[in-house]
Amino acid sequence: MKKGSLIIVWIVLALLAAACSKGGSTPNSSPSTGSAANFPQSGTSGPSKNDSTAAPSPMSAPDPDKKSTIVFSMYSYDPYYEDAKKAYEKAHPNITIDLNYVTKEFDPSGLLVEKFRTKTAAEFLSGKGADMIVMDDLPADSFIGKHLLANLSEMMDGDTSFQKEKYFENIIDNMKESDGSIYAMPLSFYVSALLADQNDLERSGVKIEDGNWTWDQFAAAAKRLPMTGRYKYAYAEKQESNFLYALVTSAYSQFVDRVNRKAYFDSDRFTGMLNLIKQLEKDKAITFDFSNYGHVYFMQTDIYSFRDFMDRVAESKFENPALYEAPKAEGQQGGGYFSPIANITINANSSVKPEAWDFLKFLMSGGAGNSNQGQDGSLSVYNTFPISKTVFAAQQAEYVQEGKADQEELRILTDFISKVSNRKSTLPYEIEILIWNESPAFFSGQKSARAVAGIIQNKATTYLNE
Repeated sequence: MKKGSLIIVWIVLALLAAACSKGGSTPNSSPSTGSAANFPQSGTSGPSKNDSTAAPSPMSAPDPDKKSTIVFSMYSYDPYYEDAKKAYEKAHPNITIDLNYVTKEFDPSGLLVEKFRTKTAAEFLSGKGADMIVMDDLPADSFIGKHLLANLSEMMDGDTSFQKEKYFENIIDNMKESDGSIYAMPLSFYVSALLADQNDLERSGVKIEDGNWTWDQFAAAAKRLPMTGRYKYAYAEKQESNFLYALVTSAYSQFVDRVNRKAYFDSDRFTGMLNLIKQLEKDKAITFDFSNYGHVYFMQTDIYSFRDFMDRVAESKFENPALYEAPKAEGQQGGGYFSPIANITINANSSVKPEAWDFLKFLMSGGAGNSNQGQDGSLSVYNTFPISKTVFAAQQAEYVQEGKADQEELRILTDFISKVSNRKSTLPYEIEILIWNESPAFFSGQKSARAVAGIIQNKATTYLNE
């Protein structure tokens, strides 16, 4: 990212903070005074008006006689939104969806996404922002922390027509922030897992209980895997910083409270994570020689769709492939990992909230159909797992009917998906660069874990309070 452009983004977000302190949206909760040890995790209950015994405020239904325009903004074009716009406008002739996107192509310079971020922040500052926004390419920490997004939990609770059971509730419930509320709703998701040959593990005599295992327990199991057996290592990663990055994205809510804009990188959990990586390498549970990837007992894999799952299984060449949950960081709940895609938010200052919420429900339901399914190799709602259980079941049935997989093969995947509960977060650039720039000093032995954690903590706190 260019330094000059980054400074512009910081300045605009600083102005946003000042504007909020002078009378912006009412904060959802008071600042947390707890330590990292009692910091509420994503998917758990925190202080929130949603936990109150009072009945939720009814969500107003759109007026069918009122002509309205919903401005829907995003960085990357997705054909699903175009199809949804056409289908929704046909069913609701009084509603116009003004679809705005920046690009259909990948911009290697990063200049376009910087411009999009700066422009969007400035629009929110002026009160003229889009009614709906795809948050995937925006710094969610800033928008959530400055209370610029509508509380979607309140909308769901107040809408008697919304049937949450029709969606993957384990995904939706774990989109909650530290105040127990949801501010971004994913239309789709992918899952992360460990792929292994069950026959190899059984021959090793090591019993794997992955339902809630930690990395320490993973290391203990790895030690018992016969080093004279088929593989020398249990797991491979490119380098230490890559592994740390993966661990932080898998437990981001432990280190950043986005609602109250607090960082917890100076906690024992983070320093413990740094020391754990060194210990895993020492115990030969993990190798940072990535040429060993494909020659380890457990292969980390991201699975985006049914087709992707079958491709991963075929590429592994395992006799009896099986999915295992990746180990958990200290304090994380059981369940596998998922990454939300197409995270839709509603502007807290939108004048068409009922209409925006109704269109969001339409997007979640898969109302646009799947006319572009599989036609484009880019990441899209069309080629990732849908949040709608109905659409998911239809895609699975179609896959089996076409003979691309049998029910038993896909049962392994569907069982895994039904248990995912730990959200992997996309780190904001400012936090991401801290991981890459500061952690090598620890792994090379130049600085202690505590010293590196302190530097990251100070810089992360500065970013969160800009």
